[in-house]
Amino acid sequence: MVMPSPEVAMPSISVQDLGDGRYKVRWRELLPGDTGLPERGADGRIKRRARSLVVHGKASRDEAVARIRRALLDEGEFHPATAAPAPTPPANLELAALEWLDWKKTRCKPSSVVSYASHMKAFFEIARQLEAIPAQAPVAATVLSRGLVIQCVRHWQGLGRSESWVYSAARSVVDLWRWASDDPDRFYGIPLPPRDAKAVLPRGPVYVAPPAPTIAEIDACLRHLPPEAEESRRIGVTMRFTGLRVSQVLALGLADVDTQAATVVVRTGRTRREEALARTIPISPHLAADMARWFEHRDAIGPAFPLWGRTNSSQTAASRSQAFRAAWSSATQAGEARRAVWDPPNRKLARPQHGFRAAFQAFMRSKGVGDEVTDALVGHAGRSVRERHYAGPESLWGRMVEAVALIQPVDWVGPKHRAGGKVVELVGPR
Repeated sequence: MVMPSPEVAMPSISVQDLGDGRYKVRWRELLPGDTGLPERGADGRIKRRARSLVVHGKASRDEAVARIRRALLDEGEFHPATAAPAPTPPANLELAALEWLDWKKTRCKPSSVVSYASHMKAFFEIARQLEAIPAQAPVAATVLSRGLVIQCVRHWQGLGRSESWVYSAARSVVDLWRWASDDPDRFYGIPLPPRDAKAVLPRGPVYVAPPAPTIAEIDACLRHLPPEAEESRRIGVTMRFTGLRVSQVLALGLADVDTQAATVVVRTGRTRREEALARTIPISPHLAADMARWFEHRDAIGPAFPLWGRTNSSQTAASRSQAFRAAWSSATQAGEARRAVWDPPNRKLARPQHGFRAAFQAFMRSKGVGDEVTDALVGHAGRSVRERHYAGPESLWGRMVEAVALIQPVDWVGPKHRAGGKVVELVGPR
């Protein structure tokens, strides 16, 4: 043991970040002599030697610095063999992904979390194959690399996955990677993620805006809904006159509808900002008259559309859209609507309900209604600071009322169809 000398000052210790959660601790310690006292040079000065130690993780770094400082003050030298931290096994990447999904639940909608979980399942299936990891063995965080992500992308593309799905899945993997690498102590062994995500991500999908339906095409779709699908017709009419999303229409309660004032309160939205607004919008007098008839014998509580709404959980979103998909197909076959307006050729999935929202906005543009008025009606954020903060619905109310009054009634007759030599006229909703 080297006895510390009165000449020994407070030990100087420095730490170098090596990346990947590794740290190099440097210090200078006394050089022990034969007598047990610090060795001195010819000039009488105490000799010292440079030492270093590499540790993993911030906790191990701080512990090593404390032990080294204590040993230097007490004995003048440090013995790494007696204080070296035990090797830490790499983190389980699948457990990290579960924590990441839990974190996503606090920031994203449930539907988005479901998509992220699907991406993680696909990623770990391919990662186990590429890295030859047995089914029961954990996936170590150290397997993450640019090459692995690129291989996964190529594999998904080879399976025929859509361009948008492959891009979203790869983006989810990179997001998990960056999230875990921000806490190397908890997720030991995680490599540094690429600074530029483009280094591993495929090309993003490019969408070409499909043509918007005309009001005449929307009316053709409504006419081709079967007469017994009464609630589907009412929902379609509401979307036609308001430009709201189908989810917003389904969330309407009877208390949100004021047929005398010709207004509805929209309490849901695609973003948290839109939901927080709980905005009131005017509706067309034609829609107000229809709603007064629809809800005449209903109590003033409960959902406006109970058969389709959230109270009926047995119906999935896919089954709900089947009626509109069939109606659009029928109208297209009859030559009353273009397929591209509801089933764009450049998109994998058709959007039979979103066409109503597109038609509403296209109609407003054709009538010369200002963009700020249309945005206020459909719930889009303002396009400038002034519009977002100082030109809300209150300042545009008069123009909004004038805009919705421009929408003509639904054409429930349309072109007359001949079946077996007999003229058949399609009737509107009851």
